[in-house]
Order: sequence, then C-alpha cells, then structure tokens
Amino acid sequence: MAWNKVILTLLTYCMMAFTFASEQIYSIADLRALEEQNGHAELLDHAFDVLPAKRDVIWNNLVENAGLAYIKKLSANNKSFKEDFLRLKRISKWPLFNRNEFYISYQDKFFLAKIKNCMESQEMTCLAMAKSFLADFKHENSFNFELAMALPPGSIYKSLKWDIIQDKLKNEISLFYCHKASIKEIIIENIANSEHNLSSKIHPKCIKNIQVDLNKVLLVSNYTMEQKMRISHVLLDFNLLETEASALINIENFLKHSDLDKEQLNRSLKEFAKISQNSDYRELILKRFKQFDPMPDDIFKNINKITLAKINIITKNFPELIDLYASTCLDYLTGAKQFKRGNPTPNCHQFFKMVDNREILPGAFVKNYKKATQFYTGE
Repeated sequence: MAWNKVILTLLTYCMMAFTFASEQIYSIADLRALEEQNGHAELLDHAFDVLPAKRDVIWNNLVENAGLAYIKKLSANNKSFKEDFLRLKRISKWPLFNRNEFYISYQDKFFLAKIKNCMESQEMTCLAMAKSFLADFKHENSFNFELAMALPPGSIYKSLKWDIIQDKLKNEISLFYCHKASIKEIIIENIANSEHNLSSKIHPKCIKNIQVDLNKVLLVSNYTMEQKMRISHVLLDFNLLETEASALINIENFLKHSDLDKEQLNRSLKEFAKISQNSDYRELILKRFKQFDPMPDDIFKNINKITLAKINIITKNFPELIDLYASTCLDYLTGAKQFKRGNPTPNCHQFFKMVDNREILPGAFVKNYKKATQFYTGE
C-alpha cells in the first residue's frame, strides 16, 4: 500500500510538470522572436504572460505592432472565423487598441468586408454577425452608416438599418451619408412613420441635404396624410418646406379631414386665398393633383354643413379642383380612361349626390354622371 502511495505521488508530480511545461510563460524575448517570425496571433495570445512591471515601451511596441499586423492580414474569406473573432473581441478591449485610431480603422474595414462576403454567401448568421460587430466593438463614427449600406435591400433589414444609424444622425459624419440613396430612404421612411417628431434627432444639415426628396414626398399620393404631415413638420422646423409642397399638403389636408384644428384650418384657408389670386399658381397645383391616385376626397363621405361649407370655399377659390374631381370620376365610370389602381375618386357617388341641384357643377357633369349610373332621365 505504501508503494502505491509513492507511485501515485510521483505520477501527480509528473503530470504537474507536464502541464507546466505545456503552458510555459512567454518572456519579452519570446515575444520578440514571434514578431520576427510574423507569429502575430500567438504573440497577442501571450502578450500578458509578461508581468506588469516588465510591460515597458518595448512591450507596448511589440503588442501594438502585432495587433496592427494581425488585423491587416485577416481575410474576409476565412472560414474558421470563430477563433479570430474571439481574439479580436478580447484584444479590442485593451487600451493599446481601444484608443488606437489606426487599429479601429483596419478593424472596421475588415468587419465590413466580412459582412459583405457573408451576404454574398447568403449565410443565415449574417444578421447576428452584424449585430455583434456593432455592439461588441468600438468603431469609427462612419462605421454605422457603412454597415447599414453593406446590408442588402429588403424589408427584413429596414428596422435593423434604422437601429444602426439613428444614434449617429446628430453627428456631423451624417452629412457625408444622408444623401446616399439607401441611407436617405431609411431616414425618410422613419420620419414618415415615427410617432414622434424626429427634428431633434437629425442634424439640420442632414435634413437640408435631403430636403428636395422630402418635399417631393408631399407631391405624390403613395404616402398617407399622416405620413406627409410628419414630414412637413420636420421641414417646417428647419424652414425648408417648399411653397408648392406646402400648398399641396394644406389643400390635401382640407380635403381629407373634417376636424382640422384651428391652426391647420387657417393654413388651408390662407392657401386657398393665395391660389385664388394667381391663375398660374393655381394651374401648377392643379397639375400636381392630376397625378394623385387616388385623389383626396374623404370629406365627401358624409353630407353635412361642414362638407358643404368646404365645397363652397373650394368652388369660390379653386373651382378647377372641383371640376377635376368630377371629370376624373366620370372618366372612371364611363371607362374613358383606365386607372391601374381602380377608382381614383372613392367618394364620387356621395359627391354627386351632394352637388346635385346646388349649382356647384356645370349641368353637363351631373347629366353625364346620371347617364353613367343609369339614373339619367333624359331631361
């Protein structure tokens, strides 16, 4: 039994010696040798084997040079990325690299190349990888925008792209990216759909860079009134709302809502007064309304005093708009024109019932409507 204990003790010491030998502590001399051999990864793995008191300028230079050389050589095509990723995640926290602009720049370039390569390979892990790159590392201010642009188009990426860039939109770096198509699209969409006014979240010069596109949104019908109002509020905050866009949104608002607040109602009434005094301006706004499909006509849903008062205001100041609505309705009902999106005047029937016998429209309009709907009596 005694001999067994001796043997067991000897085996234990041998195993400890083997373990110690296999986990040798690297010295400064070893790190220098690794630098000469371009063993950058191994050098980084053993950099902190050197005791704190011996981490001098020479140690600093060895580790810093190794980190820069290592990150420069990493390939986006590397299939065994897990080991590199864990090493990068570890060393990125070191002050030597966390405050090193050159290292961070090379790191960001590698990450972007890796994401693009991943997307081209259509790997399922790409989104998780992008999120990890963003959350686990320090970056240049431009990285968020570059990462958002590296992600492919598509609805599944929209919210992620906004999450990536929104905290950087106040930064002056945004001025170099706001005008780029994919970034501009994200900003406009989120201004239109946000429950809150985003004026305070975006750099004024960024809004100025995309003001033309924001104003154009107000001239088309494929945005809801609520979305247009959000965009117009942002433009107004920066005094960038164009006259034509302002006119359209005020008139469109007048046609869509019967419960406008006093401020919005006054803006609409001022717009009609302005239009009534300028035939060229009236023709320009009418041309824009001809492009709307469908035309804004929610106020025609119900016959009441408010609706009739509004029709009288339009008839007095902008009669061409009433005529346009009526003729568009007749074009649809008679098949004179084809409309890809269906009826461009959803409340056409209610409108004609409302104006019948009120001398708002020329008699020919009403007769043609009755004929098209088989209510024509031949009178």
